Amino acid sequence: MKLDVDIYLKTIRNKPGYDLRKRIVLAFVEFLGDREPAPVYVDAFRLHLLEKGYSECYATTAYYIVRSFLKKMGYTFEYPDTPEPPVPKNRPELSYEDVVKMIRCSKKLDERDRALLALSTTYGMRRVEMASLTIDNFDFEKGILSYRPAKKRKRVEKQHLIPGEIRGVLESYGFPRPLSVRTVSYVFHRICRLAGVDSDRGYGWHSVRRLLDRLLLSRLPEYVVNFYMGWESRSQFVMAEYYATAGSSWMEIDRMVFDKHPFLPIWGEVLGIKNHKRQ
Repeated sequence: MKLDVDIYLKTIRNKPGYDLRKRIVLAFVEFLGDREPAPVYVDAFRLHLLEKGYSECYATTAYYIVRSFLKKMGYTFEYPDTPEPPVPKNRPELSYEDVVKMIRCSKKLDERDRALLALSTTYGMRRVEMASLTIDNFDFEKGILSYRPAKKRKRVEKQHLIPGEIRGVLESYGFPRPLSVRTVSYVFHRICRLAGVDSDRGYGWHSVRRLLDRLLLSRLPEYVVNFYMGWESRSQFVMAEYYATAGSSWMEIDRMVFDKHPFLPIWGEVLGIKNHKRQ
């Protein structure tokens, strides 16, 4: 069966993340060569990307994009569980003081860069997730953000409330089109330069995510943080965590987090939004 990339690209041309999907599918076809598609080559491609220095997030996203591509091409494989990729050695987190500096310099940023900073510091979003967003992901009337997380094995749409501290920032940008992952990474380092924050090799949006995760874990139960951040369970007691989470809606989880959030008060202070009442 021939892998017709052109047909596949036509089916996704108007969907978010088109450039990313195109780049990954073309790279996979080149990697596959004359071999017949099989699950082992899909996972081998993921490991190939990791060996070339791509992030866990990028490699795992590529894995699921290739699976979707092959399904469109008529290959209905049974895939084994995706093995956990190795943890990169050089993935540091930023300090609390550094992230506060970045937020305080947000008035110097353009609307796009400010919106990306707001998403990262509020939700800990991954760069692939931020890159894929368009206005269709936002319902500002209801105050809800919806998107597909990059690394969850069950690709169920994730939803978040939009807190009042950053709502105006997100609305001002409007997310007219998806961005490239490279652009989103560039924005991080540009903000760091403006804020006077060192961002040597290994730092990126994940450095904000890891700090937010650690700070929230010091203030809230683990199951709340896992659900909010979109982590696979880190608890040995998976079923206990499941039942604990099942008793709370995603809106309740968000409200719990917002009340203990380390950075929303800083956004409120910088933008002049004080004593904001939650939905």
